[in-house]
Amino acid sequence: MKTYVINLDRSAERLVHMNKQLSALGIPFERIGAVDGSALAQSMLDDHSPMLPGTIGCFLSHQQVWQQMIKSGESHALVLEDDALLSPRLVDYVHISDWIPDGVDIVRIEGDDIRPVELSSRPAATVAGRGLHKTLSNCHGSVAYILTRRAAEFLLAGSSSLPEPLDLYVFGKQPREILKVHQIVPALARQLSMDTIEGVGMFASTIAQVDLSRIRREPRTLRTFFRKCLEMMIRLPGRILALLGLGGSYSTRIPFE
Repeated sequence: MKTYVINLDRSAERLVHMNKQLSALGIPFERIGAVDGSALAQSMLDDHSPMLPGTIGCFLSHQQVWQQMIKSGESHALVLEDDALLSPRLVDYVHISDWIPDGVDIVRIEGDDIRPVELSSRPAATVAGRGLHKTLSNCHGSVAYILTRRAAEFLLAGSSSLPEPLDLYVFGKQPREILKVHQIVPALARQLSMDTIEGVGMFASTIAQVDLSRIRREPRTLRTFFRKCLEMMIRLPGRILALLGLGGSYSTRIPFE
């Protein structure tokens, strides 16, 4: 499968970072020039408000990858953002795609040790000690994923209006109703700009600078409490089945190895 790296023109040091990793693994790649959200016309920003400029640029950048992947004729492609830290084992998964089960449209290979994800307990496949689990909840982040040509065509066809931030569009509830999205566990990549130690300097986020004090948090009310209890009760049967080895689902933070 072909590998694409999304990289801003003004982030040359990040391209060096990605080239160093991929060259060491013997993985050739094609650079896709990222859309700089800070340079977008005001009309574009107004059309997609309240999304931040960097969020819009991120979405447009991934659209370019999908277009290029479709033109290439490849059946699968690996999409990487330029602040990815890659596992040395990634090489075992990118030169061939026959380890991906038929019908699986997107494989998320990014780990997240902060935000838990709901996954199917039984893997659709196990490859070199890593399980391929169906995602059952939203996944945040888009630093590393594999997609099929079918997925690229579907995502491109429905994204002309930039309906929501990219990660929710690709890994959210609506795509899961059409596409089969799976997570590899343990993950093969993680995002350096999300790291509290390494996410500084050249790895400080170029997507969006967010004032956390302005984020609207859900008020703690009895209604909120009972809603969360209901959500836990809905998930409980699946978790019991998972503990008994009979299927179901489980919530976990995705480790990176």
